[in-house]
Amino acid sequence: MVRPKTILWVDDEVEGLAAHRRFLEDQGFTVAAAAHGDDALALLRRQAYSIVLLDEQMPGRRGLELIGEIRALDPAMPVVMVTQSEDEGTLREAIGIEVDDYLVKPVQPRQILSVITRLLEGDRIRQQHLARDFVIRFRELEGRRGATLAWREWIELVAELARWEVRLGAANEPGLSEALRSLQRSLRKDFAEYVARQYPRWLASPEGDRPPLSVDVGAEFLVPVLRSTGRALFVVIDCLRLDQWEVLRDLVTPLFDVEESHYYRATRSFRGSSPWRSRRAIPGGGVSRPTRKASTLMRASS
Repeated sequence: MVRPKTILWVDDEVEGLAAHRRFLEDQGFTVAAAAHGDDALALLRRQAYSIVLLDEQMPGRRGLELIGEIRALDPAMPVVMVTQSEDEGTLREAIGIEVDDYLVKPVQPRQILSVITRLLEGDRIRQQHLARDFVIRFRELEGRRGATLAWREWIELVAELARWEVRLGAANEPGLSEALRSLQRSLRKDFAEYVARQYPRWLASPEGDRPPLSVDVGAEFLVPVLRSTGRALFVVIDCLRLDQWEVLRDLVTPLFDVEESHYYRATRSFRGSSPWRSRRAIPGGGVSRPTRKASTLMRASS
């Protein structure tokens, strides 16, 4: 729902905030005022507001006592406490009932505007920045098509593309996501040709400069953990793509210290026009090593 640029300021000293109201009105907002909680609730029942600025210490009911009724009327509307109270208990109570922000008077008009802008337009602004950043980076990434990349550079490139895939998907940018998929398709062809050239040399010279392969996972990642700690939990998640790991990592990192490594693997394929017809090279398999609370090695197989 598109909300009007309207603010409801609930404060028993609202007349003393005339300069703040004029400043916000100059920024395109309509500011309604209520001196008591019951008056504020009556206004909220009549119309929708973009945001409520709520004092805590008012005659009658406290500001925090109104939060439940405000949420019942409009669960999605942001509520900001603007109060003179610096009491830690009040702050904790406000956090506990999920007030969207908490400002201690005296506040400057631009401070109020900053909070309002973040709460009302933050998602849109971040999406615009994401789109701009991707368009700039996309031109640079396109320049790498057909370029000669070393195996480490391929890992960095594929990991970056996976991060962009997650970010664009979360931002609901179908047009940019399709441009990314087109780039990924062309780069996969380049990568398959690169592996077709290099793979025989990697197998012939296992001690040379080559990426970790799937056959190296145990020796390179699991054995050192076993030697160091004496035990490990080795979790294999088959067919987990790198973009899926990007999402899962946010769930894992609060529980573990995660070290990431990547390896190359090949999987059987019975279709496609790649020069690598019987084996399909897959860039950027991932190995993570959570090192806190448990010795765990998780292989993310893309």
